[in-house]
Amino acid sequence: MESIKTKGLIIKSSDYGEANCMITVFTENMGIVSAGVYGARSKKRGLGASSRIFTFGEFLFKNSGGRLRVEEIAVREGFFPLCEDIVKLSAAVYFADLAYAAVGMHNKDNGVFRLLLNTIYALCYNDIDSDVVKTVFEFRLAAEGGYLPVLDLCAACECEPQGEIYFDIERGGILCESCRRPGSIKLTTAAHTAIKYILSAEDKKILSFKADNNVIALLANISEQYISEHLDRKFKSLDYYKKIKGSN
Repeated sequence: MESIKTKGLIIKSSDYGEANCMITVFTENMGIVSAGVYGARSKKRGLGASSRIFTFGEFLFKNSGGRLRVEEIAVREGFFPLCEDIVKLSAAVYFADLAYAAVGMHNKDNGVFRLLLNTIYALCYNDIDSDVVKTVFEFRLAAEGGYLPVLDLCAACECEPQGEIYFDIERGGILCESCRRPGSIKLTTAAHTAIKYILSAEDKKILSFKADNNVIALLANISEQYISEHLDRKFKSLDYYKKIKGSN
């Protein structure tokens, strides 16, 4: 029976049977995998607290015929403040769903792994509005997936736009006044500058920008449409996040 040790972040967890649970883990070495935690709710094994969603740590798996089971979890970070804030928790669930959709099972992607882990950390411990974190994550995830939007030249005629510019979700970038289409979203200079910063900044600085609430709302609308278009699906967890965010 093969033993595998790797860092990972639990992105889904569900109980089954009287004492067991199944977890989905975004690992550093194997991508996203599913594994059984047998006796997770047993006082004897004591893995219950370690197998909760958004636990980050060192996992020891046993591989038996392609089926993984968890032997040990050395917790490095529990992200416990998420449990105290339903808005942040719902945002984190949405981010995990996006990462799962972008990467799929058993596909190693350390870029998305680091992005998700750093985003959960920022959401949990930094005093930054969750809509800002969401917007940054959506744009950076699109870039990690190879969907970097065209921001310097018109995505249709390839000229340098003069005057007003628009963001077109399907075209994957900005359009000039002459090329804009129905449904294109008018970009303010501040919003255009913010998108360029988000996509070009170093990882440690991607949340270090200032914008007023109107700009954030515009960016949030664009980023969620953009990632949904390229992943070709809608997310119930986004709907839930927006509902919870709106009620707070």
